[in-house]
Amino acid sequence: MPIKKSMIIGFNDFSFDDYCQMLDQLAPEAAAKRDLRLAFVNYEGSRFHALGVLNKTRELQGLADLDLNNADFLWPVVMVLGTYLDKHGIAFDYVNLFQKEKDVLAQKLTSGTINAVVITTTLYVMPHPVQEIVDFVRSFAPEVQIIIGGPYISGLFKAHDRELLGDYLSVLGCDIYINSNEGEDTLRQVLEALNQNRSVIGLSRTAVWDGDTWVFGADEPEYNELKENFVNYKLFEPRGIGRFLSTRTAKSCPYSCAFCGFPQRAGKYRYLSTRDVERELDAVKAIGTVDTLTFLDDTFNVPKQRFREIMQMMIDNQYNFKWNSFYRSDQGDPETIELMARAGCEGVFLGIESASDKMLALMRKTSRRKNYEQAISAFRSVGIATHASFIIGFPGETIDTVQESLDFIETFRPDTFRAQVWYCDPLTPIWNDREKYGITGSGFDWAHDTMDSELAASITERFFLTAQNSTWLPQFGFEQWSLFYLHRQGMEQSNILGYLDGFNAAVKHQLLHGDEVELPASIVDRFRFSAHLPAQSPAVPQSRLSMESATHFKAAEARLRAVAAWLDPQNIGAMLVHTGEQTQTALSWPEGIVNGSDPDVGWIVAFLKHASSILQGSRFVWQHVVKEGSRLIAIDDVDRCSETALYDRVATLLAQTPLLDSHDNYLLSRNSRLGACGIVLCQPVLRVFADNVVAPSSDSGLYMHLLLPGNGQGRVLSNFVRWAPELHTADAQSSLAEQAVFVRVQ
Repeated sequence: MPIKKSMIIGFNDFSFDDYCQMLDQLAPEAAAKRDLRLAFVNYEGSRFHALGVLNKTRELQGLADLDLNNADFLWPVVMVLGTYLDKHGIAFDYVNLFQKEKDVLAQKLTSGTINAVVITTTLYVMPHPVQEIVDFVRSFAPEVQIIIGGPYISGLFKAHDRELLGDYLSVLGCDIYINSNEGEDTLRQVLEALNQNRSVIGLSRTAVWDGDTWVFGADEPEYNELKENFVNYKLFEPRGIGRFLSTRTAKSCPYSCAFCGFPQRAGKYRYLSTRDVERELDAVKAIGTVDTLTFLDDTFNVPKQRFREIMQMMIDNQYNFKWNSFYRSDQGDPETIELMARAGCEGVFLGIESASDKMLALMRKTSRRKNYEQAISAFRSVGIATHASFIIGFPGETIDTVQESLDFIETFRPDTFRAQVWYCDPLTPIWNDREKYGITGSGFDWAHDTMDSELAASITERFFLTAQNSTWLPQFGFEQWSLFYLHRQGMEQSNILGYLDGFNAAVKHQLLHGDEVELPASIVDRFRFSAHLPAQSPAVPQSRLSMESATHFKAAEARLRAVAAWLDPQNIGAMLVHTGEQTQTALSWPEGIVNGSDPDVGWIVAFLKHASSILQGSRFVWQHVVKEGSRLIAIDDVDRCSETALYDRVATLLAQTPLLDSHDNYLLSRNSRLGACGIVLCQPVLRVFADNVVAPSSDSGLYMHLLLPGNGQGRVLSNFVRWAPELHTADAQSSLAEQAVFVRVQ
């Protein structure tokens, strides 16, 4: 009788297009949806991330299918779990990438040799990849026991009470769940029980369905020492390990940043000695195929003395692979960085998060701006690539602190960078201070005393749109590791950055003009050149298509900043208003304008007079939206001007004002996009919509819209009223709170 095996399933690279369709259901202003939009291009009728565009372009050009993907390596958790099970006499098999090995998995599930399937959740942030695997396994082997563990499951256990947790577990459809900061030994205990036909109900760190309810075992910590559990690479060599490998020399993290819950979940920081690291690297070298090694340690260069010893050991041993890692900038120096270069380092990931010392202190980070400045300069001097990661919107963030980070990028020029909206996680230390900072909401939908997630999303867009001295690294389907991956495929480093410049330019073009507009030939040509792998020499100069677009965005910001200054010559600031539900007002035709006049101009006159009365102002800017585009028109003395004279002025301005640049239109499309630039208008931009243009049904900021009628009466839509002066006097504190709201939504 064949030995029953446990099947380990590595990573389910959930369909990118399916993921996009899921987020399509979110509101237009949702931060998660807007963040995703910076990572794909509508190309040849579908949405593709950066590596997907290269694959599609190769297909269009009739080139061999290289199947470039961001998970083209043996998944580390497969090796860790497989080694641990083999060490304890438990037979296992594995599928590394679920999407690519479905046929193989189906065959093995129906062979009768598999009694348990182990699903890992290392990178999952939603249930769908897990559910897809569960449904697949059930369809071919309904009797097989399905076991799920990993960070996603542990997060569910920590976030929900038992009753709600049970509902989540039932939806996932698994038989046994492992809730552990590590999990290898718990998995061993579960599989031994199954193999011996013993019950697993009640085992520590598990949840098991017992006919009509979930039974939860004791929540006890688990520690499996690295030095006692080196990966046995020989177990995996028959099927090939390949060129790319990941390893780790430590567990957990010795720091307690306020935005990160990892140290609390992972337990005490433990690390291998230099001699044990040498043993691991010798084993990697013995594989014979690995030329790119990624150290997964969150703080590889901590402690400093051990790290320097490791660097010297790697230099002495002359390993034949390049490597990359995370790097803690306050725990290094130029001498150490010189050792890193000699030891084969080709890139580091810098979790900068903010270049504002104020924000770094609030985040409880030990590094400061000067540490990052010195590190990037030192890495550049020895040829090591730097990637800088930023968080936008952590409690305490303001437009000023954000500008410090953007200025840092432009001044110190990391090779690549990425900014992302802060994720409000109830399992992180900052959650304990939520009342102090006025935090409401969670995930990517939050607000606090100094910012909300919509403004943070607009700021993130601004980083993407305006940075010129560093290359934006798309997040979905493309990471820093992908740079080294493409280099091994034959793409020169300058060509990789050139391709990303073209990809980012394509994203910007579609943000400005819509997804259906044809991409410029210069961008498509860049795609075609970059797709020719490995034959791509010599390196060509970076075309800077995306950088050129950034110049236009900065010019648009300057123009709109001048408009804001014109609206508020005395620099009084935002007026006090009270927001509310949308109201609709029917306008009356201006008495001083005779019949037979241009009706659109007449209704605009009525609109301006109405705005002057409501907003108690004389200077206004209105955006006149027509099918071909829009115009931004400034007009003053509205309150003192007669209707007849105002009619003539409006008619002249409409005739003489050119259509806006697409960059201006983009910034004006959301109030938060103006706020992201630090532009606070003393009143909303008035908007006039031609009768053949569909006006937005709502706006997350303040608005006053005129809907021009094809015939009939003009209508005004708005969502605010002026704050009464007497109420302002009686309740100054409340009025100041309203002013803060106004500034935030603008």
